[in-house]
Amino acid sequence: MDNPYTLKTVFTVHEAAATIHGITRLHRDDIPSLQSTFNELVHAIKVKELSAQVPQHAIGWRDGQAIGFRPSYSNATIARADLLTWCESRGIRPALLFPDLPTEKPLYYSARQTLLTIIRALAELHGIKPESGAYRKEAESLLSALASKGITAPCNDKTLAKYLNEAFGAR
Repeated sequence: MDNPYTLKTVFTVHEAAATIHGITRLHRDDIPSLQSTFNELVHAIKVKELSAQVPQHAIGWRDGQAIGFRPSYSNATIARADLLTWCESRGIRPALLFPDLPTEKPLYYSARQTLLTIIRALAELHGIKPESGAYRKEAESLLSALASKGITAPCNDKTLAKYLNEAFGAR
């Protein structure tokens, strides 16, 4: 199922209600089933249980000036983080807000050793000697060489130095 809310950082109250119900395309036939959730969200905003940006609408006008304002809770917007917190406080985890992330398999010992050996071989190709010991300086040099070739650095010099140290101890 395509999730249109994956990258969304701010939700309208209508979108928040649809997301909670697992509706990806809002249709007018869905509105009756969303009404109670919509009302619950608006109430939570009113009582400051749920943070939201609530626009103000003019009550009336006199001589081109607004004479008063009232909050428009139905047009409020809710930050994703606030919506997630609110859902968790209610013990609900809507799939469209909390997608199950694929679980990553752990790196087996032999695969890790192979990768460390590859790092060592590439470092030796660049002229780094096992007896160097100054892996932070060597890491800076490697990262500079990558940058000069227009290659994005895979990590910072401290992290690279850590893995160089491990790689030269791996054999």
